[in-house]
Amino acid sequence: MVGIPQLLGPVVKQFNDEVATNRRERSAEDTVDAILKTLDEKQYSVFRNVYRGYGDLDHVVVGPTGIFVIETNTYEGVITGRETKTMWTDVMAYGKVKSHIYNPIRENESHLLAIHELLKPIGDYKLEGIVVFLKNAQLFVQANEKALIKPCSIKAYIANHVVQKLSETQMKKIYDFLVEAKIKGVATPSKE
Repeated sequence: MVGIPQLLGPVVKQFNDEVATNRRERSAEDTVDAILKTLDEKQYSVFRNVYRGYGDLDHVVVGPTGIFVIETNTYEGVITGRETKTMWTDVMAYGKVKSHIYNPIRENESHLLAIHELLKPIGDYKLEGIVVFLKNAQLFVQANEKALIKPCSIKAYIANHVVQKLSETQMKKIYDFLVEAKIKGVATPSKE
């Protein structure tokens, strides 16, 4: 006869694994948030955890150089893939552990579309997607080099890469719109 603890063992393990993953992701997002808060707050607005019904967008940054949507990843190991492929491979433990992960560039493309649709009532804005890898991931990915960056490059990339020049009036309009969306449960400005 199998006891309750043996039956629940796999469920408890899965739960504990999910909790550990959520903690790692939260810590990674905190790290990116801390970096983004070093942007000039008079020029840049940072929104964290913009909820879009199916999940959240880690960060949205609005500033004079444009609108940036940031996806944060905590994958470790050797990551291989192509920008155009749906799945990538993450190899850890010297090749002993291999898993398939959803292409984070594609994931962020869905986030870009969500923000573009959200902002449509106030204008047709260009957006830039950034995928940040925080851990010691070794990337062997065929992709546009600007799409994948390390944390140390985030601030300079946003400050120096112009997606679409935005005037102060446009930035305020976008900020106010996202703050209003927050009231409706959509966005959380990280500066508050």
